Amino acid sequence: MTPQQKERRQHKLDTQAVRQTLRQAPQGLRRFTGPELDRPNRRQSVNVGSTERWVSGVVGGLLIYTGLVRRTIPGALLALFGGGLIRRGVSGHCALYENMER
Repeated sequence: MTPQQKERRQHKLDTQAVRQTLRQAPQGLRRFTGPELDRPNRRQSVNVGSTERWVSGVVGGLLIYTGLVRRTIPGALLALFGGGLIRRGVSGHCALYENMER
């Protein structure tokens, strides 16, 4: 067996071990363990209304602009927060709403 084959085999065994561990974890904990290995193509549902999505996108864009113009650490944090709002507006999914089961 070549070193590459051994490495692939070990990777496969590691992946199987992680999947088994995730299957045994409580449902609430699975949400915070990183990408879902059992359902990699799972899509997030839309749980934000169209008006709220537009507002999130516009406010997110303004925050990014304001943060980048400031060129400070708080400005960078503002820009990151704005990026999250744009993601929320584009995807239509809000993790906070999902966790609150709105």
